[in-house]
Amino acid sequence: LIGISLTADWGEPVDMSNQRDIEAAERYIHFYLGWFATPLFHGDYPQVMKEYVGRKSGQQGLGASRLPVFSPQEKSYIRGTVDFLGLGHYTTRYVTEKNYPSGFGDSYFADRDLAELVDPQWPDPGSEWLYSVPWGFRRLLNFVKSQYGNPMIYVTENGVSEKMLCPDLCDDWRMQYFREYINEMLKAIKDGVNVKGYTAWSLLDSFEWDEGFSERFGLYFVDFTNKDKPRYPKASVQFYKRIISSNGFPNQREVESWKRKAVETCSSSNQLLAAGQYDEALNEAWRRLLLAVVSGSEDAEGSVWCVADPLIGHMEMDSVDMYDPQEDGMSDHPDLDSMEDEDFPPLPPPHSPGEGGAQTHGDPFGDGEGPSGIFLTLFLKISQEINDLMKLTCCCDAVCLMQLRKARCPNWPTFLLLKGK
Repeated sequence: LIGISLTADWGEPVDMSNQRDIEAAERYIHFYLGWFATPLFHGDYPQVMKEYVGRKSGQQGLGASRLPVFSPQEKSYIRGTVDFLGLGHYTTRYVTEKNYPSGFGDSYFADRDLAELVDPQWPDPGSEWLYSVPWGFRRLLNFVKSQYGNPMIYVTENGVSEKMLCPDLCDDWRMQYFREYINEMLKAIKDGVNVKGYTAWSLLDSFEWDEGFSERFGLYFVDFTNKDKPRYPKASVQFYKRIISSNGFPNQREVESWKRKAVETCSSSNQLLAAGQYDEALNEAWRRLLLAVVSGSEDAEGSVWCVADPLIGHMEMDSVDMYDPQEDGMSDHPDLDSMEDEDFPPLPPPHSPGEGGAQTHGDPFGDGEGPSGIFLTLFLKISQEINDLMKLTCCCDAVCLMQLRKARCPNWPTFLLLKGK
């Protein structure tokens, strides 16, 4: 079998009673999917594309359409050259008519004379462009059936990403996405659509175009910060396995059971992920912190001052807000409350300014004559190193130690607890 794999969103009219919106939504699909699929099934570009691009080209003073013209021989040669259609689908847009003037330029988007909209209530797990709209999948599959003679369809891409600073292996939104989209595909099969196979995107987190490694579609989390690139299963792995083994959804109660069991398995994976990340970069940050205390290393540009006063036992911070576990409801965390003093490593000997201690470099106390204390310089470059520490100190489960969405200096017990772990 020989086929092609194309990706397409579905376009839904903003107003189903407005003929112009209906036509605009049809143009959206023809310009998106039909641009490549229609020549393979019918031997020529969609008629609406030829009309719109031709008219726009004439308005711009061009002697011919910017859309190439197939010769009769080419039409005959290309028609029917696929045995199946591979289809990638992720999301849906509402579509309404919007007229672009000829002076707007020879843009693909201007040629269509339409505007794309989204419903703010649609779930959006992370990607700016990807909203979860399951019902659009069924509509797209039925469009292929009616437009191209119900060819064999293999769904080659379907999935959802996340963008977050703290890796979360308990990806309930991905399980929900697969559940709803696969269910809509099953409905399309009952409609008579000739779907032969389905592939989830993707097995592993990968390099996602201009988003790099920050956008993750994988069923397995890949730790790109580790040279060995270890992989950790997300909860959606177990959930997707159940769907495959059952070839669908037996009943509502069993599907809910799948989800509960999948979430139970992700907690241990989260702990493995967190522990693996502590071993390398967090220990390096700890080493640098101790060197700063003992040797009095000079503060670098963009670093963060942490001041521990042994007389009053509190932390102060200059220039960056200090993280307060109370704000995140962590005051009742058993590990934090039950730790005894002897559980912590011994503190290094204190230094005072001017006695071989850390240089103040912009005295955090303002007048340069602050109380005796330990001046700790944690060398955190505002970009990469803060980001690394944010990853390392997040355990990512229901009782995550820290939700790190802003730079801060951890207090002694919290930092030493993480080191001790």
